[in-house]
Amino acid sequence: LGKINTKTTKITPYIKTQHELKLIDYSSSQENILIFMNHRIVIFHIKNNSLTYITSEDEFIGDASFSTDGENVLFSVKDHEQWKIKNYEISGKQITNKLKGFKYIRPYKENYIVADAQENLYFYNATSQEQLKLNHRISYEPNTYWTVRGDFIYWSDHDLVTTTFSELDISNIRRPRLTKKIFDYSKVRPNFSISTDASTFTYAQRGVENSTILSFSIK
Repeated sequence: LGKINTKTTKITPYIKTQHELKLIDYSSSQENILIFMNHRIVIFHIKNNSLTYITSEDEFIGDASFSTDGENVLFSVKDHEQWKIKNYEISGKQITNKLKGFKYIRPYKENYIVADAQENLYFYNATSQEQLKLNHRISYEPNTYWTVRGDFIYWSDHDLVTTTFSELDISNIRRPRLTKKIFDYSKVRPNFSISTDASTFTYAQRGVENSTILSFSIK
């Protein structure tokens, strides 16, 4: 795990490990990075180059994300055959229960976008606890990704033949609008990254000489 200077392509490593490692999210302050490492949820603190392990090795974990302010981590674990969303307070190092019955979570303004174990998406009102089904599903495949940017939900999916990137407009939460971009799976894989202002979508493409990272403007 590291950072790359886009002008010089110089890579500065943060972490080198023989364990499986996957970047999940980064905080709004840009001070912390959330990762899966060796089947655990871990916070990497950039300033002091240290790690905080949130989950243990024997916990069955699902999804994780920073809160909007970056001061908490929302994560899911399976307990007694039920998925639970928990909250980890970074400063106080305290874990509290948040929601039951959901495996996936992303903050959306003062509320949440969540999904159950069958990947069905919901809008969850944090004040009234109302659950509004959005009638769309994210992917359960391990090499896919999903996130929320502004009034849009983005996710990837594939069937080993095509790769699909989806954008769900939830500015009218009761009438979401879906658009898709479909690519050849052999050339474009489902992993992607999207800028915080949702202006640039970056993905990897195979079979392009001297170029592996491409981007296109969403708006």
